[in-house]
Formats: sequence, C-alpha cells, structure tokens
Amino acid sequence: MKEVASRVLTSGGLDSTACHHFLQSSGKKTVAVFIDYNQPAVVEERRAARKIAKYYSAQIQEVHIASLRSKKKSDTDYIPARNATFLFSAITAIGIDTGEIVLGIHSGVDYPDCSGAFCEKAQALLDIYFGGAIQLCTPFITWTKIDIWRYCIDKGLPISFTYSCQVGTVPACGKCSSCKDRSRLNEMHLA
Repeated sequence: MKEVASRVLTSGGLDSTACHHFLQSSGKKTVAVFIDYNQPAVVEERRAARKIAKYYSAQIQEVHIASLRSKKKSDTDYIPARNATFLFSAITAIGIDTGEIVLGIHSGVDYPDCSGAFCEKAQALLDIYFGGAIQLCTPFITWTKIDIWRYCIDKGLPISFTYSCQVGTVPACGKCSSCKDRSRLNEMHLA
C-alpha cells in the first residue's frame, strides 16, 4: 500500500517548520501546503514556505483562496475562522480524501481555532465528510510558542529560513504581534 504523505499547512513560519521536522522524525513523509489568501506577507511567506519545503524534500502545493481580512480595523492579527478556512480549503482545493492534514497550532493564544475544542470539532466535521479517512494532526496543541522555539533550537532547524512578519516587509516590520513574538523568543535564546 502506498504511503500517504502528511499534508502540513505551511505558512513559512516557525510552527509549520517544526511540524515538518517532527513528522519526518517519526518516519512520515510530508507535503507542504501553502495558502495564499491575499495576505500582506504573501510574497515573503511563499518564499519561506518554498525554502522550508525544499529543505525537507517535501513537495509543495499552493492553494489560492479569496482575500481574508478582519472586519475590525483595530485588529490586524485575528481573522475569524482562519484555521477552519485553511483546513477545508486545502482539503477541497487539493482533493485530499485520505491521510492526515497538519496544523501547527499551539497553546498560549486566545484564538478559538487554536484550541483543543476546535480540534475536536474540526475532526468531527472531517469524520462527517470523510468517514474517518482524514485525520487532523496538531502535534503542538499542548505546547507553547516557547516550547516550539526550544524544539527548533534543540533540533537545529533552519530558523533563518522562516518568515513571521504580518506586514510583509523586508526587513520585518518589528511592530506586528508576530515580530514582537519573534523578538521575545530571540531575546530568550540569547539570554
């Protein structure tokens, strides 16, 4: 029977990079799935996702969906149903009907689609549509961002390949929440 690769939703950031390593270390083949939703950082995220896929010898598949934006002008980080949209868009666009689809979500954030409850309900929906043939894999759901960072450092992962600025500038803006998180992680590592 042919091995079905784990499809990792790959943003080009730290979490999805760690997912590729984590899964491949357990003997699984991975495929990178990059979602282009007209995000401001799409060019840099795509570049990073491609580097990461190449590093892990993973095929990359790209999915293009309509623009996603928060309706609240004060909230540049939160997009309602973002992970659910990515999950089901990837399955539909790529034609996944078996195997696992992987999200690099982790604990320590307030987004409802980064929780155990979300994962359970998303799996229940997958079971309705696919009768258990597709499994949602969230290897870091109980880990914090710091745990993932330490994992990347300990395993020597290519952190320099990753990109995490929501604005999409080069160099990174240093002001968005992703840049601030990355700065804190760097400071912790250097301390």
